[in-house]
Amino acid sequence: MNDLEYLNQISAGVNQPAKTGLLDKKMKIVLAVLGGVVLLLIISLSVAGGSSKPEATLATELGRLYTRTNELNKTITTYNPSVHHSTLRSNGASFSTLLVEISSTSSSYLTHSLGVELGTIAVPESDSTIINNLNTSLENARLNGILDRKYASEMYYQIIYLLNLEDSVDKRTNDNTLKSFLESSKNSLLLLEDTFHNFSESD
Repeated sequence: MNDLEYLNQISAGVNQPAKTGLLDKKMKIVLAVLGGVVLLLIISLSVAGGSSKPEATLATELGRLYTRTNELNKTITTYNPSVHHSTLRSNGASFSTLLVEISSTSSSYLTHSLGVELGTIAVPESDSTIINNLNTSLENARLNGILDRKYASEMYYQIIYLLNLEDSVDKRTNDNTLKSFLESSKNSLLLLEDTFHNFSESD
């Protein structure tokens, strides 16, 4: 072997790429990235699954109706005496009477038909927020001398919420007695909704 052949042999050994090592390194990077993506996907799905609301049932929706009517009636008892307009005050009293009926029927069905202890029913955070916002709004209106107008509009919206809640209960029961009561309650609420919506201080 002459000098030229020897140099060519050395040069060929130096210039030959280390294919195996390079592919191994790239493969490790790709696998690491894929592993990270899969791990993030698993974490995201577990968080989404854990934070999702439990499915509404007849017991939960009827429990909401029971607690909502009780809390709403407390609000009416607090603010109705401060309402100046006699017709609006009368409508508030009628609404209070209806709320007592809804609460009574709900509690009876919960305890006797579903075996739910009333003391175990927790008020959902969303419902609590609605009532707290209502009380804050009415108190601010009372302090600013505009309670009647605010009271009428707030009661109108509360009736809409109740109608939606009663509809949710109705969809989840096959009990004809409960369905009949909900239908009667709905008709009464719709009449009150109309009176609160059309309230005018000039009347």
